[in-house]
Amino acid sequence: MDRHRIPSLAYYTTRSGTMHYSSNSISFSVNRLIKMEATLSRVARLQRERRKGGSWMGKFSKMADLINSDVFLAFSTYTTIVILKMMLMSPLTGYFRITRKAFQNWEDTWMGKQDPEERKKMLQTNPDVERVRRCHHNDLENIIPFVVIGLLYTLTGPDLSIALLHFRVFVGSRFIHTVSYVMSLPQPSRALSWVVGMITTFSMAYRVLTTALHL
Repeated sequence: MDRHRIPSLAYYTTRSGTMHYSSNSISFSVNRLIKMEATLSRVARLQRERRKGGSWMGKFSKMADLINSDVFLAFSTYTTIVILKMMLMSPLTGYFRITRKAFQNWEDTWMGKQDPEERKKMLQTNPDVERVRRCHHNDLENIIPFVVIGLLYTLTGPDLSIALLHFRVFVGSRFIHTVSYVMSLPQPSRALSWVVGMITTFSMAYRVLTTALHL
């Protein structure tokens, strides 16, 4: 019995000229073609994802580059400064409460030497204390949006000089606003500092929206 091979099929020819196909050889060839097709399909899919930026490894690498960028480091620095400034408003409120002897809770009047009448007088509203409390509340209304929007802003890849301008202007405006509020400086010092901070936050928000939504 003679054996002849062609590229995709193997068969045997008997002396009488009858061809008998080898089922094992056919099965091997079909399996090999299926594996090759699957490999080519997988390679093509990976290439498409790489071109579109859809590879999760590519996204992770890009995110890591953004976090390690100078813009993100600058944002972290100025955000830490302004958050610490906001946190210091709580002890400042406590200081004014103690020095003005103005409390909201009975147990806080323990320094009244157990004299009920004197302790009752401490349960009062003081304008200086309320001024610091309102300043602290204003910080919460403005700094928290700045932190959230600023973080998204850094992920858009802005220019370092422009980003620093946004961060510095906002932090400076909040310090001026606090000094103007606590020290009762005449208007429009406090109002202008608040407006500058709001415009800065809206400017970063506009950059985020135009980058993400292609407005």
